[in-house]
Amino acid sequence: MNKESLIQNPENQKPHVVLLGAGASSRAAFPNGEVSGKRLPLMSDFIEVLKLTALLKQGNIGSIENFEVIYSHIKNDTLRNTLEKQINNYFSTMMLPTTVTDYDRLLLSLRKKDAVFTFNWDPFLFDAWVRNYHIAKLPEIFFLHGNVRIGSCIKHFQWGKKWEACPICNEIFSDVPLLYPIENKDYFVFCSFFLNLLLF
Repeated sequence: MNKESLIQNPENQKPHVVLLGAGASSRAAFPNGEVSGKRLPLMSDFIEVLKLTALLKQGNIGSIENFEVIYSHIKNDTLRNTLEKQINNYFSTMMLPTTVTDYDRLLLSLRKKDAVFTFNWDPFLFDAWVRNYHIAKLPEIFFLHGNVRIGSCIKHFQWGKKWEACPICNEIFSDVPLLYPIENKDYFVFCSFFLNLLLF
């Protein structure tokens, strides 16, 4: 198929799947930080960017390595809750600029039958989807590690903006955890959940 045919008949093609990791926000879309100047971390500099060193030292955390590895070994519930709150607060206040971003371009370049899977906690993909959904039929988006903007109803495989209600049972969406001990991450469960969303 040539380029002209693809442009004229995009719906005839198979679905596309796009995977987004931390580099999409921190190193590609916003290399200088988001609107207020907040830096977007990678896991390799996560502790430094979010200024978690002192908090981890208070919890007698020895070696400072990959944050997910550290989190997996924290047994103190108070420390865990404090870390989770600090991380959620950091990402929740981030904002897209009012100008067009790579996230807007990505969503508008895809079709309704396509999908974007992201591992990112930041709100940019969700916010771009919200401000563009009235312009075109946008792809499905899936947050494999949760997201600071969303809640979910596991019972009915529904998700939406925090504090909104499930359209089936009318119960307020539950918060989606951002942090998991990496030894306990079960991508079979994740994939089953999101495949059900795609199918239904």
